[in-house]
Amino acid sequence: MKHIDENILEKFAIDKNLLNDEEVLAVKSHLKECGHCRELYSFYLESVNELEESSLTEPSDIDYNFAQKLKSKLEPEESKLLRDKNGAVQIFNGNAEIITKKNIYSLQNIYRLIKTYPVSSFSFAAVCVMAASFLVTTFKDFVKDTNPASLEIKHSVLYAYNQAGQLLWNKNVDGIYADKIDSVMIFTEGRKKCVNLLDIDNDNKNEILITGSLIEKGLYRTDSLYCFNSDGTKRWTVSPEDQKFNYAPKWKRTNWWVEEFFTAKSNNGVLLYVLANVETYGGTVLSTLNPLTGKVTSSLYHSGHYTTQFHYDMDGDGNDEIFLGGISSYDRPFVMILKQPYLMGVMPDYFSSNHKVPGNAWYYVLLPVSKLSKIAGLVSPASLSVIKKFDKDGIVCYSDDVPSDKRENRLRLLYSFNKKIEIQFINYTTQYKALYDEIVSKGKIKEGIVSYLATLKDSVKYWDGDKFVNYPTVNKYWNQKFRLPGK
Repeated sequence: MKHIDENILEKFAIDKNLLNDEEVLAVKSHLKECGHCRELYSFYLESVNELEESSLTEPSDIDYNFAQKLKSKLEPEESKLLRDKNGAVQIFNGNAEIITKKNIYSLQNIYRLIKTYPVSSFSFAAVCVMAASFLVTTFKDFVKDTNPASLEIKHSVLYAYNQAGQLLWNKNVDGIYADKIDSVMIFTEGRKKCVNLLDIDNDNKNEILITGSLIEKGLYRTDSLYCFNSDGTKRWTVSPEDQKFNYAPKWKRTNWWVEEFFTAKSNNGVLLYVLANVETYGGTVLSTLNPLTGKVTSSLYHSGHYTTQFHYDMDGDGNDEIFLGGISSYDRPFVMILKQPYLMGVMPDYFSSNHKVPGNAWYYVLLPVSKLSKIAGLVSPASLSVIKKFDKDGIVCYSDDVPSDKRENRLRLLYSFNKKIEIQFINYTTQYKALYDEIVSKGKIKEGIVSYLATLKDSVKYWDGDKFVNYPTVNKYWNQKFRLPGK
């Protein structure tokens, strides 16, 4: 009976995935019939198990020193002309021949050594196991996961950890919010984001994005976005605005406040966005960035502040739609939906008109402001605080119709839209209903809340590209070809 090639048998013992399916079946069938190959396979398998068990044990100083010596013996000297498996030249009768050197440290040769010299080779085999264990442990350390998977902030220092919780590096982040990491990584209900952990270039490595806070003064500015590679080294710093894409040159500006930065999926790969509000005035800019250089690649301008962002593939075409909300220059909450992978132009503006390039948002919707806020004596403009997914392919928008400083006492109206951005219904929080009932009991409002909400539903306005209308429609300029300002 022909025996299995020892190289194949050794691979079968180490990892069956090293062989194809036909080879695996052939080895299994042969081992049932051949005692010699079963004995050899058992030895290989036992050796592999001992190596795995030994690799889990920390080596002692004696093991370490011995393994270092053994490793130095195994490494070829620089002065040798013959390398790797070519180890000697044999000269006989005037002819020279290169002799291939056998690898005596393979499982096959260790097996032959123990079988031929069972007593004297026992200590040698044990040494080989210890040395191999040390080398396996060293290799594991060498290939340690260096991809940041989580972050932590302590005393203005940012710590990056891999998936196993091992510390990769730390960095001074003086200038961002002195808060817990989950608090500085959100942009919702008007909260500014300072840190984000994202794979911005689709290389399976997470980058870290940082911007300064509105309160702390330190290393990081509020008008810039900083990108760091997975190893903590700096990649780039960028402003959210580039004059090449300035579609609103007449708007007044002071300092930019970078509020949000995020990625969204598209059929062309990952897209990187940065959103910023002007410190004093109401202008905002949303830009796409080149993840490798940080350079702005397109921009969209809007008169009014953003306060929330959400994105998901609403229509199932493989591209995320971007949902933005906040307070518009019309003193009404707005919902803006972006569909194109590029940004362009200026969205409707109460204070100025006739911009050369109209904004290319897919939808732009103004939500009403109810009279309940004025009756209650609160005159702050209503804003959109949250956008979430509704049902399978819609959205729900939380409007702070009656402003409140207390989060637990949100006086909100909830507007639900389907995938055609047709409003389905308006709901309210318990606190909102309680205030409404109180105002009704005082005779300041006479209509019931059902008819009251119906009036609000009819007051939702849609931008058709030239004017606001009271029926659902897309912005007719959403699909216009890309062009720079002035062209």
